[in-house]
Amino acid sequence: MDDERRADEDAPAATGPDLTDLSLERALTGPSHSAAARLVGRYVRPRTSRGGEGHGGGGYSESSYGRSADRPVSYTPVPADRDLRRDLEQDMSRTPFPTSADLRTMAAGAEDGALAQRLRAQQRGARAVVLDELLDLADVITFSRENEAPRVRDVRDLLVRAERADPEAVTNVLLHPSVGRWLTRALRALHTPPGGPHTWTGTPPADLLRLHSVAAAAGVRARLLFALPVPVHDGYAHLPGLGAADLRASGTVVAHVVSMGSAAVVNGEGVEVRLPSRSDPNPPGWISVHRVRTPVGRRHLDLVLEDADPYRESAVPLPPEPLGPVALTRWRRTIRDAGELLSDLRPGQADAVAVALTALTPRPEAEPTAGMMTSVSSSEAFGGAVLSTPPDAVELAATLLHEFRHMELNAVLDSRDLYDTESDGPDEEFYYAPWRDDPRPLPGLLHGVFAFFAVVDFWRELTHRARDQRLRRRAQFQYGYWRTQVRHAYDALCSTPHLTTAGRELLAEMEVGTARWTDLAAVPEEVTALATEAVVAHRTRWRLHHLSPDPHTVSALAEAWRSGADHAPRTTAPVLLPDSAVPSLNHHTAQLCRWATAPGEDTVDDPADLARLRGETDEAWRLAFAQVTQRPQRHDPWVRLGLTLRREVLTSPANTADVAAAQALAHRPEVVRATFARITVETGTQPDPVALATWLGTPDELPDLPSMHPL
Repeated sequence: MDDERRADEDAPAATGPDLTDLSLERALTGPSHSAAARLVGRYVRPRTSRGGEGHGGGGYSESSYGRSADRPVSYTPVPADRDLRRDLEQDMSRTPFPTSADLRTMAAGAEDGALAQRLRAQQRGARAVVLDELLDLADVITFSRENEAPRVRDVRDLLVRAERADPEAVTNVLLHPSVGRWLTRALRALHTPPGGPHTWTGTPPADLLRLHSVAAAAGVRARLLFALPVPVHDGYAHLPGLGAADLRASGTVVAHVVSMGSAAVVNGEGVEVRLPSRSDPNPPGWISVHRVRTPVGRRHLDLVLEDADPYRESAVPLPPEPLGPVALTRWRRTIRDAGELLSDLRPGQADAVAVALTALTPRPEAEPTAGMMTSVSSSEAFGGAVLSTPPDAVELAATLLHEFRHMELNAVLDSRDLYDTESDGPDEEFYYAPWRDDPRPLPGLLHGVFAFFAVVDFWRELTHRARDQRLRRRAQFQYGYWRTQVRHAYDALCSTPHLTTAGRELLAEMEVGTARWTDLAAVPEEVTALATEAVVAHRTRWRLHHLSPDPHTVSALAEAWRSGADHAPRTTAPVLLPDSAVPSLNHHTAQLCRWATAPGEDTVDDPADLARLRGETDEAWRLAFAQVTQRPQRHDPWVRLGLTLRREVLTSPANTADVAAAQALAHRPEVVRATFARITVETGTQPDPVALATWLGTPDELPDLPSMHPL
């Protein structure tokens, strides 16, 4: 029976064909691929994950260009007269990648280098298909000036020759993350005209001459003979993954790359810049990319620190932001230490990260806040991530693993539907995602859960392996916090009816992983208490920002209170009214983590919080009560009052009044605050906030935050 079930599970269930063996030559010289419309749609409307502190940080968000990245764009392939025509579909008929077995491996967190190699091969095939579609579109555009038109035939020819000479060289260029981001810009521009993608005339949209830069980078790597014009951005002529020629002094607008096979130059207006060679590794005027190569398990993490490419961060071109020597040294050292830590804690996943990750974009100006860092990755830039300066190797290791899981799931979604993409459900149904400050749609929740499963396992391993006491307590707090938050998010995700069969299978396999999270002895009781407080605080703040009780309900509650009713009347559920100005909700979590790591140190900035953590309950209550009555419109005072009452309940559980008040302030603080404000307005006198919360008290247990629909 089990064999029959597995055979059924491994049957082809993907939307798109297997692209792992698709060569660039076949993509560029055969008919348009059947997967083209789906893949182009995912580039035109990519999805982006944003992790860490800051406005809207800590999760996954859809592109601002469109609500759904998974619905194919309306697109008709451009007919092309080519020398070589093959029926690609006959070669694409075998079981698609990833198979159900691959999904089970990912769900279990058992990825390794071999699986990552297949993911990378699939992404290379997808990138080849998308590039072919862009070349088709560029070939039918009429340009006002001949020197603005991309030489499509030359680009195709050079890329095919480069692949024949050195396939890995072409792969490295095609999969450079900046190439993917630029493809998004170009395809988006070509699909913008009201008349469709074939109606462009005049100025070339979206830097189409970068096609030459991509082909030239591949040709240089493959040591071919060729000459191509390339665009200049902010005075630099960039070759993706290689570096840039500094032509600022010459005022060059369009440069020319000339390769003689063993040597290559970039010619500007009256200036020539040589590319590095064995005899001259640092020629004047050429700025090489920063490479970092460090052992990671059985492999090497070999990546680029990208600080100059115009598309290193997004589809909007940016000027270079060079890393200084001190910053560069720090990045290299932190990456090395993070690689060693990953190899020690999660060797299989470290192997996979080493294969998949190819470029990091530092944000030198974004210094870490409260020991955290920000990170960004996107579906069109496999292998790349944009990172703020990591506070240490531990945070970087967790972040790299987190972003790898986003890359992995994005690669899966290129060919398999894990949720319904035909209806509006996934994008119209919103959820509480504990890694986000704002409500998230289903795709974001799925991405976050998938990524944070690996993060929970990372912190769990560190609780058992860390020898330094401070690091161990930090890991214990993070493990305790994320274990609770991710488990609740996972349960909410399992409840949605919008998952496909493949999506349900993935989640069912992930359930097995949660069995590893039951080792409560790994986290001391006092650290567990702090982690739980962080969970309650984050959820309370989220509710205060985004949930609004029905005005009729608030009026009924205020009237019942004024009339002296013994119990609050039944109320309707609040509505979701997202607060677009929500600040970071992670600040308090970071403070509690620092307190768990080093109790008693000066890590807390609010006196009420400090008194509560020190066990000075009476003082904490007095300060929190005063904050609520003096500034009732603010969110934090209500959170502090609820946390203080919760502490009192833990020390004196027999006090039923405090239990009811703590429950109300944790489970529906938006109702308590709104009712408090209504009574104050109607009577001219503030009610006792604790007495009101007691009257509004709710049952035990944190209630789920189910999917919610904005009005």
